[in-house]
Amino acid sequence: MFTGIVTGLGTVLQRRPRQDHTGAESGVERLTFSAPGHLQGLELGGSIAVNGVCVSAVELDHNLEEISVELIQETLRRTSLGALDIGHAVNLERCLPSGARLDGHVVQGHVDGLGRLIERDPADGRHRFSLSSELAPYLAEKGSIAVDGVSLTVTAVSGPEAAEPWFEVGLIPTTLAETTLGRLELGGPVNLEVDVLAKYTRRMLGFQQPDAGSSRLPAIAQPETPAPVLDPVDLALEQLAAGRPVVVVDDADRENEGDIIFPASASTQELMAFTIRHSSGVLCAPMSAERAAYLQLPPMVTDNEDPKGTAYTISCDADASRHRQITTGISAADRALTAQLLASSASVPDDLTRPGHVFPLIAHAEGVLGRAGHTEAAVDLCVLAGAPAVGIIAELTHDDGEMMRLPALREFADEHGLALISIEDLIRRRGGTPIPEEAPVPVDAEALTRGDLVDAGPVVTLPTDYGTFAAQVWTEHSTGHEHMLISAQGHHPQQNGQVSRPLIRMHSECATGDVFGSQRCDCGTQLISALESIQRDGGHLLYLRGHEGRGIGLADKMRAYHLQEQGADTVEANEMLGLPAEQRDFTGAAAILHGAGITRLQLLTNNPEKVRVLREAGLDVEQVPSTGVVHEANRRYLETKRDRMNHLLDHLGLTDAHDEQGEHQRL
Repeated sequence: MFTGIVTGLGTVLQRRPRQDHTGAESGVERLTFSAPGHLQGLELGGSIAVNGVCVSAVELDHNLEEISVELIQETLRRTSLGALDIGHAVNLERCLPSGARLDGHVVQGHVDGLGRLIERDPADGRHRFSLSSELAPYLAEKGSIAVDGVSLTVTAVSGPEAAEPWFEVGLIPTTLAETTLGRLELGGPVNLEVDVLAKYTRRMLGFQQPDAGSSRLPAIAQPETPAPVLDPVDLALEQLAAGRPVVVVDDADRENEGDIIFPASASTQELMAFTIRHSSGVLCAPMSAERAAYLQLPPMVTDNEDPKGTAYTISCDADASRHRQITTGISAADRALTAQLLASSASVPDDLTRPGHVFPLIAHAEGVLGRAGHTEAAVDLCVLAGAPAVGIIAELTHDDGEMMRLPALREFADEHGLALISIEDLIRRRGGTPIPEEAPVPVDAEALTRGDLVDAGPVVTLPTDYGTFAAQVWTEHSTGHEHMLISAQGHHPQQNGQVSRPLIRMHSECATGDVFGSQRCDCGTQLISALESIQRDGGHLLYLRGHEGRGIGLADKMRAYHLQEQGADTVEANEMLGLPAEQRDFTGAAAILHGAGITRLQLLTNNPEKVRVLREAGLDVEQVPSTGVVHEANRRYLETKRDRMNHLLDHLGLTDAHDEQGEHQRL
């Protein structure tokens, strides 16, 4: 809380975009300003009002008397801080300490809107400001208003019929000299905060008058449809996807406690400071058991006695030896970096030290369908919002330390523009079934047959170790990928009367298997087997570029391999990286087959998804099993594809495919 009595002037020294741990701009700006006499007793995360905007200190230089704060895009857009430049003066006020004398008005540092200086009279100090029609009802003559953080008494206001509302204040020479108000130019923007009591009074009263002579108190007008206590889950997902926090209550009917929740990947210094300020200060990071295992975050205790069964792991901080900006780990900036590392697919266990100041939690594998807790809600919300499946949660509290419950949670959410949802509604949103994958986009069969999606290159002769083939490159317009159609000698890339249903292999590129002969998968041996079959029986092999690692790319495939070495299977590894198990698009392949005149085919594959896509694209497809080599190194990979991805691999005999000598078996 503030008083609106400016305690000094500062000067803007620097404005620069803040970068995340990858070096990319995060959308947050860091503002550095001089603050003579304002650093004593101020700690990191402490509050100071700058032109009436309450912000948190994220860096302090006591020698130079400089303060740095971070501003999110909403603050830059809704206040005049976005117009500040180097050299501009700013009004400063430290927050009101406990027990201090209240000399001005009650000011929160929460800007309600912008106004502009439209008229002034130097002779009597009269200043007239414009304001929005939404704020005009909150002003009254002899009432109060804060202008750029300066608490003032309103001397005149426009009438309710005014098309362009205004208010006037009288400024004495000392106020003009000791604040930025004396430097305002006509038309210059100012931050406005109306009287806090006026805001609550306006909200409560409907101004409905009783009948003449009635002894009843004035009734509060009720809207035709009462405002909902809770917001739709989809609104929360929109805010989370934009990097904003939401409030989640575990049981609206019992008015239980609420948590502030946001993706760990969206953590910023300002967001962490906001969360710490309004919560118990204990920040937890829900994640899957697989993610915790990979980051080497074991359970905090072997016998969990927590009444709610919350699965704490050992706490952690970012490792100062690898991340030099880390100090003690407790600051908002330190905890923001730790949270980002917990969510980043590039992180390794050595990025963390244990114990620390962030408390990871292990969520139930089925999310809120398995346990209706804030831990599971955080992970489910991150996944549904398209963020990595690691969240940050903190229990909201009142200033006296008591847990915040409804209806106070609704007031808090409204004050800060946050969605408020319940875990119960999130369970309904999930519908009692696993989170569905994104529905496949319907194939435009007409576009496929028109040839709008791909272009063909010339046909050339390609001698290989497996025989001589005809090769032709097809370029996919939407991706730029250059795919290669390889045909057995004497079988042109068009259907003919001799081969009514040719053998086709659609082979996704795999540098590790196709080029280096990796035994982690069976891709290389399937490629060789397909070339031999096509050379012998006739047909075509379509080599699909851009499909590395089932579409996630080579770098992420290597990261997934690293997770598999920690015990994850091929599907779990992708999920731990925040990636889908299958990301390939076979629309371009279907267009190439149409363009080559191949509409009836025997598809050499074990993947029923390929068959489905080609059939939806108007092709007549018969599935033929594809054979490869089973090794000890790829056995679990193949079993996972069979058991979790529905690949048809019974012909590989995985249950007994290795002999006593451990040699591989060709099937």
